[in-house]
Amino acid sequence: MKKIVIGLIILFISIASAWGDTIRGPYGGTIELNESGTFSQEIRLKLEDVAAVQLGNVQPELVKAIELEVKIPNAVRKYRDSFALFFYRNIHPKPGKDTTSYRGEQAAFEIIPYRNRVYFQLPVKTNVSLPVSPDTVGLSKLFRPDHLPLIITILPVMKGIPSFIASSEFRIRGRALLEESGRLEIKLSYPEEESHGSFTIFIDGKLIDIEERIIPLAVGIHSLSLTSDVYRPAVMNFGIETGKETVLDISLEKQVPRIFMEKPEGTIVFIDGEKIDLPSGAGMEISEGEHTVLFKLGDYSLSKKVYIERGKDYDISLFMDIIVRDKE
Repeated sequence: MKKIVIGLIILFISIASAWGDTIRGPYGGTIELNESGTFSQEIRLKLEDVAAVQLGNVQPELVKAIELEVKIPNAVRKYRDSFALFFYRNIHPKPGKDTTSYRGEQAAFEIIPYRNRVYFQLPVKTNVSLPVSPDTVGLSKLFRPDHLPLIITILPVMKGIPSFIASSEFRIRGRALLEESGRLEIKLSYPEEESHGSFTIFIDGKLIDIEERIIPLAVGIHSLSLTSDVYRPAVMNFGIETGKETVLDISLEKQVPRIFMEKPEGTIVFIDGEKIDLPSGAGMEISEGEHTVLFKLGDYSLSKKVYIERGKDYDISLFMDIIVRDKE
């Protein structure tokens, strides 16, 4: 009989653990982290209120830690080491103003020190360098992006706290501490009805994997070059900002030869016997190989054979002038 009772107790503990912790309290707002790494809008929490911490438009891969600034009311500071900030993760349901009860896992809690304000740092990555000051409290627990949203709440951990403390407000805001890097996303546009040809892309002279369209890069100015046997080469410069994603749109053009015409007004042009209406300075695609170009201006005509190579552009000009020189 004792073995059965013990087994039931262990089973009960396992089920309770699986359900996690219950967090109850009025919803006090959401701290939303942004891609600029600056502090969010401030929210105000009373004791036992709950607030959510979640990623906004910041890319999770660029976040190395979450920092919460907590401004402590005067009345609370008189009761040293009597209050703690609790952190819960894997929250259900989604935090909101119409919900007062949640299930989640208690990830950590920290005693609020005797300070006017304190900065709690929640690491998202291991082995990262974070700013440190006397007002900084670093948590040892790792908070991955998939743990978010978090719920935070401030609770008394000592007895004998006066009832009037319940009306005191903690002012809290948060920010994402970002890697000193950003990301590049490459978007390629192919010619219509064109099968994808081969090409290579270099960033700062380094060959990159074509399949990696989103690439982490250091902050600053970079150069990209694209080479191909099928498409025209492309060269461009772009900038990377801290914690942001730069999108680079590249329109691929087929390596079809083009000709450009420069001719006097009134000149008629024939290519391989076909009249071409091409304004001066304008270009047109032409097939590879040998072609005959004929210029006709009034009673004057001039023709020439030209050989066109793939991927090259050609200027074809008719130059007419009057030459005056001394007669010896």
